[in-house]
Formats: sequence, structure tokens, C-alpha cells
Amino acid sequence: RTAVKERLREKLAKQSQSVPVDSCPVQPPTDPHLLVMLQDAQREWVDGDRKRSVVLYRLAARKGYAAALILLISKAESIKDVAVVIDSLFTLLMHPQARLQIPYDTLKNSAGHLALLLQQPQHHAVRRQRCGDLEVLGRSWPILAETNGAVATEDVVDQIRDLLGRSKSDVLEQTGQAGALREALDGERSASEETAQLLETLRAASARRSPARRDLENSNQRVTEEILELERQAHRAQGSNEQRADQSDAEAVLGALRGQGAPQPPRGSWERIDGGWRFSAALPSLKSLAEGNLLVTQDEIKLTDASHATLVHEPVPRRTRHSEARTTWSEKDRRLTVFFPEELPTPLDEA
Repeated sequence: RTAVKERLREKLAKQSQSVPVDSCPVQPPTDPHLLVMLQDAQREWVDGDRKRSVVLYRLAARKGYAAALILLISKAESIKDVAVVIDSLFTLLMHPQARLQIPYDTLKNSAGHLALLLQQPQHHAVRRQRCGDLEVLGRSWPILAETNGAVATEDVVDQIRDLLGRSKSDVLEQTGQAGALREALDGERSASEETAQLLETLRAASARRSPARRDLENSNQRVTEEILELERQAHRAQGSNEQRADQSDAEAVLGALRGQGAPQPPRGSWERIDGGWRFSAALPSLKSLAEGNLLVTQDEIKLTDASHATLVHEPVPRRTRHSEARTTWSEKDRRLTVFFPEELPTPLDEA
């Protein structure tokens, strides 16, 4: 890598003695339209709109006047715009009309100038991005081929250095993991030994206990299991009794309402489902729920029509959460459905 850089410096030093790019005599274009375009570019540069001026110079080069790039390079070097200089040098050396319009020495000097700029560290990124253009230009300008070779050499060196650094870090990481694994295995081995000693101690203590004591402990264990089983059975029986009591209360209330002498509204049906009670009633005389007035309280469900005639009047079972009741209406079946969630048992109820 060092030898390549030295050879490039020697060649660049020899070429630096040639005629500068900006001193090359440039012939004006014969096309009047290109001449007007160059005059506009010069005027825009003087007026301060340099971006537009650069666009006009490049447009003139694309229309066949390669010498416009010489003028643009001179302008960009006067304000030290290295990015424009590098791009214009690439475009100039790859221009198909460059050898016909510009002297060979000027083009050779441009190639050396480009190689010198690309050797600077701040332009290594551009050099890597345009390595394809450097490969094409290297066929005509050997100094650019060596510059491209230097890029490849530096990339290989960087890859080797990165690989070696990564391998070293991997080895260190694996070594640390192996040490941690070894410590964990040692800790597990110590814990296993301590567990074995404890089991041996318990086994010896159990062997020393008297037969009477062992019989007493077994008897206590059986009594404890029987008590737990009786408590579970009592809890299940209590739940069944509460369910039967709720159903009996609902049936008693409904029977009392049915026994009244006044004509009763159409009755619905109650159903005990998971999590609460569901009331459902078919109301063929009601087209929509908006035509009636529905009232749901803790004690009753009451629905009247527009003439205040009672359509539904049903008591609500105990231990329900009326504030969370959900009401639905089926337009197709003309059916009212109200769901009451069941109250959750409190710790006092469970006791």
C-alpha cells in the first residue's frame, strides 16, 4: 500500500509541471445557441446564481461542447468548490468529444489533477463510489487505473484489519462465555452436593424417629385431608342452595304477580346463564323499542307503549347488578332481551 502511494506521488509530481487546466486555450463554440448559453452561464455566475450557472455549463457540455467543462472547472476552483471540480473532471475525461476539442496534454493534466484530489482522505468516499468510472478511465489514463488499484488495496487491507479485530473480539467473548459457564457448572455442582447432604441428614433423622411418632404424624395428615374435603363439599352445597333459593324467590314473585286480579301484560321468560340472569319477551305489538318507554331498576323491568299501556312488568331476581344491565331489541322477531350480571360474592358471604 505504501509503495503504491509513493508511485502515485511521483507521477503526480511530474504531471504537476505541465500546463494547468485553467490556462488551456478554449475555442468558442460555432453554434450560436451554445454561445448564448455560455454567455448566460457567465452572467449568472457573476450575478451570484452559481447553481444555475453550473447547470448551464453542464448543459452546454451535454450538447457537444466539451470545453464548457474546462470553463466550469476554472470557475469552481476559483471558489474552492472541490465537489464540482471532481464531478466536472470525471465528466470531461469521459466526454466523447473531449479528445477532438481539447489538447491531449490538457486532458492528461486533468487526469493527474483528478487522481491527486482522489488521494486526499476527505475524498475517499467519492473514490469508492465512482470506482466503476475509475476502471473505465484507467484504460485510457494509467494514473487513474493505479488510483483505482489503490482503492482496492485499501479496501482489502481494511477488510483484513476488520476481520482480525472481529476474530479477536469473538475469541475474547467466547473465552468470557466459557468462564461464566464453568462458574455456573461449579455452582450447580456445589448446590447438588449440598442437596445430597441435606437429604441424607433428613433420611437419618427420619430413621431415628420412633414408630409411634410416625403413626401420629400419619394420622394427623389423614385428619387434615378429611377436613379439607368436608370444607369443599360444604362450599359446593352452599352454592347449590343459593341457586335454588334464587330460583324459588323469582318463582314466588312471579306467582304473586300472576295471582293479581287485574289483567297482566304479556309475560316473558327468565333464564339463568353463566354470569347472570337473562329476561326475554316477545312484543308483536311494538315495532321498535323507540316507540316505548323502558325502565330498568334494581327491582323491576317495566315497558310501556306510547299510550302508557304496560307491555312488560317483571320483577328482577336478587343479587344482580342492574347498573350493568344490557338491553337488546330484535327488529326481526320484535323481541326484548335484558341481561343482568350476577353480583360477585363478597369475602363475608364466602365466610
